[in-house]
Amino acid sequence: MSLPRNQQEELFSADKELADFLPADDPMMVFSREIYPAFKDEDFAQCYSTKGRWATSPAFLACVTILQFRENLSDPEAAEACVCRLDWKIALHLPVGEKTN
Repeated sequence: MSLPRNQQEELFSADKELADFLPADDPMMVFSREIYPAFKDEDFAQCYSTKGRWATSPAFLACVTILQFRENLSDPEAAEACVCRLDWKIALHLPVGEKTN
């Protein structure tokens, strides 16, 4: 199914490195704390074949789609937000230096 995330990446994710960047009640901090952890790749297992190349994490894609809908962004704009915006990196637990996913 999907490629497992490197456990060490979690040590350097934006939600940990920039914990004080946004106020605790900011919608992106709430998303990071409450919504992001609720999505698990295992919940999407029946949607994916066991053959073929590794997929991008379906849980990650679901979270990106929620943020994309929330901000009414196009697909390219959402992809750019994942790369350029610190609030999105915090919400999606991406490493601060993450260029692509």
